Amino acid sequence: MTDEQINRAIAEACGWKNLHRHPMNQNVWVGENAGRFAGVLDYCNDLNAMHEAEKVLTGSQFKLYSHWVENLMPHSGIRFLLCATASQRAEAFLRTVGKWEEVQP
Repeated sequence: MTDEQINRAIAEACGWKNLHRHPMNQNVWVGENAGRFAGVLDYCNDLNAMHEAEKVLTGSQFKLYSHWVENLMPHSGIRFLLCATASQRAEAFLRTVGKWEEVQP
């Protein structure tokens, strides 16, 4: 998946909707709880954005998410959660919520 596809998929999983009909900007997003317009966050490169995404995971989802992060890290142990990059967290998040799409060769 490209960074743009990943960012869009995470935004949608977090409850953001893309409003294509906005006359000033075709890439306007609105959050269910935000009540304001915003561009989609850069989940692939921003740990703060991923922190916000992680907040939507339930307890059982977070357990699966931890498993995916650990599998994407070159080392194991509790350190994997502390050292994971935004990109690794983004992939783990989408795998957790069943939205990860494998890139076809």
